[in-house]
Amino acid sequence: MSCKSSLFNLFLVLFLNSIMLSLFSQVRFEKSYPFMNETIGYGVTQTFDDGYAICGTFRAGEILKGLVIRTDAVGDTLWTRLYENALYAFCPVPEGGFLFTGWHNSSHEQNLLMMKTDKYGNIEWENSVGTASSIGRSICRTADSGYCIVGGTTPYAMAAERMLVVRINKNGNLRWTKLFGDGVLSLNGQSIILDNNAGFMICGTKSSEMETGSDMVLLNIDSAGNAIWMKTYNKSLHSDQGYGIINTLSGGYFAAGIARLPDNSHQALYLVRTNDQGDTIWTKTFDTLAWASPGVHAIPCNSGGFAITGVVYDPVSSTNNVLLKRFDAEGNILWGQIFGSLGHEYAFNLNTTSDQGFIVSGSVWDPVFQTTDAYLAKTDDQGHVTPVSTDYKELPRNICIFPDPTPGLFTLTSVDPVLEITVINFKGVTVREITSQPTAIHTVTTDLSSLPNGIYMVKIRTTEGFFLRKVIKDRPVHQ
Repeated sequence: MSCKSSLFNLFLVLFLNSIMLSLFSQVRFEKSYPFMNETIGYGVTQTFDDGYAICGTFRAGEILKGLVIRTDAVGDTLWTRLYENALYAFCPVPEGGFLFTGWHNSSHEQNLLMMKTDKYGNIEWENSVGTASSIGRSICRTADSGYCIVGGTTPYAMAAERMLVVRINKNGNLRWTKLFGDGVLSLNGQSIILDNNAGFMICGTKSSEMETGSDMVLLNIDSAGNAIWMKTYNKSLHSDQGYGIINTLSGGYFAAGIARLPDNSHQALYLVRTNDQGDTIWTKTFDTLAWASPGVHAIPCNSGGFAITGVVYDPVSSTNNVLLKRFDAEGNILWGQIFGSLGHEYAFNLNTTSDQGFIVSGSVWDPVFQTTDAYLAKTDDQGHVTPVSTDYKELPRNICIFPDPTPGLFTLTSVDPVLEITVINFKGVTVREITSQPTAIHTVTTDLSSLPNGIYMVKIRTTEGFFLRKVIKDRPVHQ
């Protein structure tokens, strides 16, 4: 074995060991996941093995389809799954899989999607409901192990959106659907949680009756989907929008949204604290959000209070960056962080992690390659982000390996000519090696069928240099 190969294999072992060690500390990273020309991560959750799963969409021609990216604890891709239907939100299920919502693409309409997968992303069942243009935006588990989904439906072009709420059992069978709104003034649902009385709380946006914009709205429904109360919250004469809703430890709710300031030149973070009946206890605004903010997401924190994420504009770099703020139970700021070093970052979702940190998903616009990629950032408990130091070159956007995990065969495609592929097992031993002909190729198929299941490193040499990628050899994939 050459000295160069020995050094590389030593580095590989140290690299894998660093991943294991990182599981016991507050890992911090910021990464993008290029796939197609427009990839967005809408939802994020931590998985049973302290890794992460992102769901979202990618553009295939004129249609947005769905994808799930599964990473390890330091944000490196373990596998990617592609779906015909768009995915917008999801939640883990007790048996280890995921329940997704979004929209179902058909030849003549778009319906609200419900899809259950196992932990590898293989579809177990899927269903859809709604007519014309419908979408599911948020999902929560119910006390009976089922799910309740909120979204919206628009019956025809130029019509006002109505809020659509769907309840299903754990097998995807429909229990009931409810529509709210008069069809004249738009009413949408952005997030749903269990309320304090076995029903559900929904946060969204309603068109103002005075035709001056829109207002944040909270809707309380019982377990059968019947409305108990609905209230609006108007901070300004312009556009107020509701996005996030969480329970408070002392009863009542926190709602988070966006308010347009009077000069109409900025967007402000808009917080509302209510009692159980939706009566306002206090409201607060913070002039922090960018015009391009896709909304805000709020989550409760274990120690009380809550955290939100959004988007701010940096006039120095002329880019949009991620905002992460932590509040106490009275809405006072404990700390705030702004980060983003990959381009124009947009935050769509936020969750807590087992090490008391935070995980943010969204998208990043790369001005160099003119693409939108999925985005993931892991912070510590104070919202700090630091790229993981691995001393190896990230997989470039012009290389794709699929499927991953693979039952055996996987295909690597590259815009840059591929000169050599080396597959290495966990012990640092080379198990496959492919060298191209003098005329370099752009597509290479590799067979791992005879090898044991496990994680393998793929060392790729192109005309642009060497790159590393992990590939999982797993049981056959059923889609």
